[in-house]
Amino acid sequence: MDISITALALAFFIVPSAALFFSSIRPQEIANRTYTLVFGAVIVVVFFWILIGWSLAFGSNDYFGIISDPVSGFVLNFAYNDPNVDPALISGGGSAVNMVKLGYELIFPIFGSILIAGKIEQNIRLISFCAFIGAWVIVFYAPMVHMIWGGGILDQSGALEQLLGAAVYDFNGAAAVLVGAEIAALVLTTIINHTNRANNSKRHHRGLPKFLNRKPEDSQLQISATITSTVPAIGSASEGELGTATVTLDTETISQAVTQQHRQVFAMFGLFLLMSSWLVLNVGTVSDSNSSSVGVVWVTTLVITVSSIFAWFFIEKLLIGAVTQNGMILSTLCGLACSTSIADVVSPGIALIVGILGSLLSFFCAALVKRLARRTTYIDYISVILFGSIWGLIFVGIFGSNGLIATGSILQLLAQFVGIGTAVLFSLVVSVIFGLLINKVLGFKSESTD
Repeated sequence: MDISITALALAFFIVPSAALFFSSIRPQEIANRTYTLVFGAVIVVVFFWILIGWSLAFGSNDYFGIISDPVSGFVLNFAYNDPNVDPALISGGGSAVNMVKLGYELIFPIFGSILIAGKIEQNIRLISFCAFIGAWVIVFYAPMVHMIWGGGILDQSGALEQLLGAAVYDFNGAAAVLVGAEIAALVLTTIINHTNRANNSKRHHRGLPKFLNRKPEDSQLQISATITSTVPAIGSASEGELGTATVTLDTETISQAVTQQHRQVFAMFGLFLLMSSWLVLNVGTVSDSNSSSVGVVWVTTLVITVSSIFAWFFIEKLLIGAVTQNGMILSTLCGLACSTSIADVVSPGIALIVGILGSLLSFFCAALVKRLARRTTYIDYISVILFGSIWGLIFVGIFGSNGLIATGSILQLLAQFVGIGTAVLFSLVVSVIFGLLINKVLGFKSESTD
């Protein structure tokens, strides 16, 4: 119990860690906006999850195996009326067991919303983003959690179990949190970018004077210095003839170069904190809190992540001849995402194989998506987490205790594919509908910092 409570406190550091990391990889002019979006997401998720989200996921009633009711667990009422909880403990602040579990269940939607916020490429309206996050949590995340963990169609004894003889296994939210969040981020960034291109096209077709179409930074004062050299000019008639070489030093360019160096340091520091918090989150959600189970999950998560980094380094060295900092970041995210669904059902040896295969497969899948999408900004960060999560879920059906290798049956693998498809399609539909609706009613693009 002490392990779970301590891990819960440390796991919440995934919020500032992710905010620091994602703000460090964004353009300087909107980096500070990341913290605002993250803080807004935390407020919205906590409010709606406690109000009705938890009830929709874990309430006492089930509707078609997809969702529960918003009343039985309204403001966590169901948790406090649990007959297995001592009323004396509730009056003293709640049962430690129950409340720690609820704490972890709350961190997952918060983390998913932060993953969405970290991929936004523009300075968008805070109210519009919060509306989207609220809709995503209530309409997608809560039903998805109910289907997988709350007694729904994908859970044990659900419709899928009765049909196939196997249920979806997702250790720590790879389908509901990671896959769902990355699909939502992809849809949201696509809508915002499409809207911006359409607005820019209309603006330039109005025939406005050139100075009205100028970017704000174009009017900023540019300070330069001229340096006169007394060395022989290039291409001069004689070696002794002196020429003048003029070098313009743009102070804005120098400032950006210095800032970029600092941002790279903060990005790596944020990544390290994010990795540490992710490890703690995996460890804290182990159902059996004895030291042996906790140790296995900690080791397998770390092994999958490190082997993913090594495999990514190898393929980078082989293809481009160099190991890059961006490759280190992407491979770490890929390994962590891959471990989220499988860390508690594999040995360290199998974890090594999972990390290597997940990294290599995600590398080529992400490269293909980047080529097809013809986008470079943040598409890599969306792809590696998305494909890392998907391959982790698939590997459960291959390397897990009920997987293909252990039992010779493909039923668990088929169940995993059903879970992946459900998460992708469900998040896609919800994100498109509410993204377009909110963009139409409120609008995402903001010219100010409202």
